[in-house]
Amino acid sequence: MPISVSSFIPARGTKEYFFTVKPDDGLSFLEDLSYVFNQYKTKLAELKIGLESCVYCNIYVSDAVRHEDIIRYSSYFKDLYKNNIAVSILQLPPLFSKVALLAYHIVPESIPRKERISHENDNKTVISLSNNSYIHYFLKGLSDTDSMSIKDQTRKVFDIISSFCKERGIPYKNIIRTWIYVKDIDRNYGVISETRREVFSNWDLTEKDKFPASTSTGGMNKDLRNLLLVDVTIVDGIKDGQLQKMEALTHMSPTMRYGVIFERGLKV
Repeated sequence: MPISVSSFIPARGTKEYFFTVKPDDGLSFLEDLSYVFNQYKTKLAELKIGLESCVYCNIYVSDAVRHEDIIRYSSYFKDLYKNNIAVSILQLPPLFSKVALLAYHIVPESIPRKERISHENDNKTVISLSNNSYIHYFLKGLSDTDSMSIKDQTRKVFDIISSFCKERGIPYKNIIRTWIYVKDIDRNYGVISETRREVFSNWDLTEKDKFPASTSTGGMNKDLRNLLLVDVTIVDGIKDGQLQKMEALTHMSPTMRYGVIFERGLKV
């Protein structure tokens, strides 16, 4: 199936949608790219959902070095940028095609305020979504190319997250989710895990506070100096007691038992 839609639609309040799009068979890259976005826009029109309701999207490619700039200079990317959508372009090769899309939309009864906080370079975007007493921040494509080692790059990226929180007076425990995309993950994941442990210790973040939920997987972008890229979700306005761990103890042990520090999931 080239496009699928997952949705959470309560009787009242905010509707949430995830769209995934991928060509059935691989054509040329430009044909695949056109197909993906045309399918996406057709489905949005069918469901009467505006592109402006998209919060973030990931574009997965088979070859970031060759294809990332083509995407960034395309009319499709300009539409995403114009609608203040946080975007990550990641080399995570889709099966049987050269490009695929994941897009997250919210369709509330009253439209929240969405702003682009920064676009400091081609790879980093920060979007804020304000609604009632909460502000959701989506940081995409955080990286560091000034350092050569995976340990230093990991520390520098978490320093970016730390500075972002400090500037806004947001507690570290309000970092809800991280996605860590790692070049040569088999070789580098152990160092990342140990460095993250040191960072959280320096932040005085403990199991009592609950660690961010996280996913680490292989991935990279066009800049071969980047050994990892990080996407982050932070929610300002969360009070004590609003966060609960999500666990599946019949199938998976707590992560701390095998020496890594993250939650399987966090329920807000």
